[in-house]
Amino acid sequence: MLKAKNQAWEHILEIARRVHSETPALSTFAPWPTDITIAPQAVPQEQPETAINAVKAYGASHPLIKAVQDHADDLVWKQSYRDDDLGRDFMDHYGYIELFGPDGMFISHQCRGFIGYWGAGLIYPMHQHAAEEIYLVLEGSVTFEGQDQAPMLYRKGQTRRHSAYEPHAMRIGEKGFMTFALWRGKDMAQPPRLMV
Repeated sequence: MLKAKNQAWEHILEIARRVHSETPALSTFAPWPTDITIAPQAVPQEQPETAINAVKAYGASHPLIKAVQDHADDLVWKQSYRDDDLGRDFMDHYGYIELFGPDGMFISHQCRGFIGYWGAGLIYPMHQHAAEEIYLVLEGSVTFEGQDQAPMLYRKGQTRRHSAYEPHAMRIGEKGFMTFALWRGKDMAQPPRLMV
């Protein structure tokens, strides 16, 4: 079973590597990490089942999402917040995997790679983090808002970049939103922080 799980993780990693190499904005933002090793198998943490089921039911054609859906129950899903922070409805329709990074399914100290999901109509309020960030919209749409920027809508195939500590918020479109995102910077292990 462990071997099958590792093969599933490696399959998703390989598709993510192809997406990275075929998307100039991603490969320019950060080179593909050269220090990737598979993480030791730890005791699983509580998984956000409602969000995982929403990901499995999400209508998508992108190969990276399809691979995640095919192996969703074997992945390590995370949430950066608690019910008290954003409410139960938000938490039921949000989750991500850290594919690679300091705390990832694969360990890397060069950059972090996430595959994330937010459900239709969610509002992710203004937040910031030490890491520089780039989002690639895999499916759906999202409107990004900044403190000194007009809201901008992003759709499949488009990228959005944020500097370190740049405040930003997200309004999720009617289909929901799935992304492949990268973080870089010396403080990339620090979590995001809400500004409300």
